[in-house]
Amino acid sequence: MTDLNPSEVVAWASALRTAALVGTGRRASAGAPSGFGTPPEDGETFLDQAALFDVMSRAGARPVACVATTQAPPETRAYPPAEASRVLSLILRQPPLKGELRDELILTWLRVCGAHNLVVRPEALPELFEFARPKVKARQLLSDCWGERGRWFAANFDPKLLKVTVDSDEALGDTVAPGQIDDLVREWPTLDTPAAAIQLRRLRATDPDRGRELLSAHWSKLPAKARAEHLETLAATLSLGDEDLLESALEDRAKSVREVAVAMLAGLGGSRFRARMGERLAPLITVEKKLLRPTRIRLALPQGVDEAGTRDGLPAPDPSDANQPTAWLGAMIEAAPLDVWVKASGLKPRDIVEAFDSNSSDAHHFSEAIANSGDAEWADAIAPTTTNPRVVAVMSPAKREGWLLEHSAKTSESPHLFVSAIKATPQPWSREVSEAIVRRLGGAEDGDYFLYAFDAHLIAGLGPQSLAQARELLARPVKDPDKLAQARAKLLTIMQFQTFNQTIRDAFASAEEAQ
Repeated sequence: MTDLNPSEVVAWASALRTAALVGTGRRASAGAPSGFGTPPEDGETFLDQAALFDVMSRAGARPVACVATTQAPPETRAYPPAEASRVLSLILRQPPLKGELRDELILTWLRVCGAHNLVVRPEALPELFEFARPKVKARQLLSDCWGERGRWFAANFDPKLLKVTVDSDEALGDTVAPGQIDDLVREWPTLDTPAAAIQLRRLRATDPDRGRELLSAHWSKLPAKARAEHLETLAATLSLGDEDLLESALEDRAKSVREVAVAMLAGLGGSRFRARMGERLAPLITVEKKLLRPTRIRLALPQGVDEAGTRDGLPAPDPSDANQPTAWLGAMIEAAPLDVWVKASGLKPRDIVEAFDSNSSDAHHFSEAIANSGDAEWADAIAPTTTNPRVVAVMSPAKREGWLLEHSAKTSESPHLFVSAIKATPQPWSREVSEAIVRRLGGAEDGDYFLYAFDAHLIAGLGPQSLAQARELLARPVKDPDKLAQARAKLLTIMQFQTFNQTIRDAFASAEEAQ
């Protein structure tokens, strides 16, 4: 081969691309440049020329300058048994279950691996990195068992994997690195509303005060929709430091902004807003004590609302609205501190709950006030009568379990209540609660809301005993199997999930024996 003419090479490459695009039948490729010696005969394979050009392109590429990195240090812990690694490979590449249940199986495998103080084999790390990168729980578990090689890779090539703390909103990404905060603050005014909300959340998760200061500095220039949306981003890290901004938002010209401010201040313990609502509610509370009759708490309707009340979100008086006083009272109950009831009645929380008419129109507002408070003593006191899932989430563990067991058996009750409450209950659930859930599932007929709500989250929360329970329910003869088809399909999924969970635990058994 003699020296090549660069222009001929460029023309040849262009002709090859054109022939590849339109087809050699419509556009014959030109012969190779003269520097290659004897030109190919007509009809000489087009692919040969394409291969030749590919080799030239690769051979002519200039090396890229790279920064040398240190070699990964040797592992200091053992690998899992071969069977455990085979099970992981199966879950990753040929999962027995799809979607969230497949994810739960991977998390279980990582959890068991970490519990045995073992490290993932190198060949599985790339797929686990891809799986864990967007999931904070997965990053936490993987970091416990990725070993020296995984830590080395994350530190040098993928710092995202090192982020193992829970974000205020995982879907919105990480917090802001300290060195990037000033850049974010400068860029923030130029972003559209959705992007600005994301960045404000990240900044609030890193430095709540700096996030609030950024929003305050640009508040007057933002449109109403943006003010309302950005104000909501304060919720995840809300504190009394945000109170002044929220108080000023009560006077915003946009109703949507005022409503957000009212909702956030109503849930901010120790706020001036809650104190003002308590002052309005206290005179309306009276205790009725009669001989041989239970003590009762009575509530009078407010007679009106002044300008300060209107500023706090209570609707301005409207003589044509006969229900307005009831709405005022409900808003006061939900936002007032619970100690107002103690001071006004002289009773203890349990006595106040017993004296409160659970069938009154104000019962829901009272339960919302307890949910907003996060006070387990009050939540436990109202447990026998409440139907508010938010209150169930606040109860002490023992009281919450009793409530769940009782309501799981109430098939006449709307399943939405039980499902909402169980989803708000931290996992893992007790054996008794798991059995109650599966029992309820086994009797659910097609079309039951409980079946539609019975998702991967509920299945993953069940204990290992649910395998035998589901198998037993499936083995029982039923009079009308067509009505239970959906329930039986869910029971089969439980069996598959728990069987594979057991397979994971069994696969690590040899490692446990060695230890």
